[in-house]
Amino acid sequence: MSEATGYKIIPNPAYGAGLYRRRVRMQHIDSNYVLGEIEDDQHGFRVHLHHADGQISDIQAEALRIPMNTCAGAVLELKQIRGALSDRARVINDYANPRANCTHMFDILGFAVSHSQRQTKQRQYDVTVYDEDKDGLQRVVG
Repeated sequence: MSEATGYKIIPNPAYGAGLYRRRVRMQHIDSNYVLGEIEDDQHGFRVHLHHADGQISDIQAEALRIPMNTCAGAVLELKQIRGALSDRARVINDYANPRANCTHMFDILGFAVSHSQRQTKQRQYDVTVYDEDKDGLQRVVG
């Protein structure tokens, strides 16, 4: 039993043969709308960033798949963020406390804000992390 959690840790007998994948995608839907998405085994989030005249005008978020029951409530917190657009993803830290938000949706919003300032229609990041091998190394492909 783990002292930190109070739960019994049961090793995965298939560990070493598995992998973890994550995709993060930002795309301009039109000149005033960026869709940001993250997908992996535990998470499925979409953030819809609407902007006009260099300012965030509206945010909608969807929690499609959540690891904890507190994540869905974070959508309301995110919708209240307003401020100037920037090519810096962390500019949203100036307008909201990251700790009061769902980490993944907050990060996706930051990426969407910075993507709004780019000419590239779409950016997509794919990463695969394999289980440790017998030498204790993990292979990452991205």
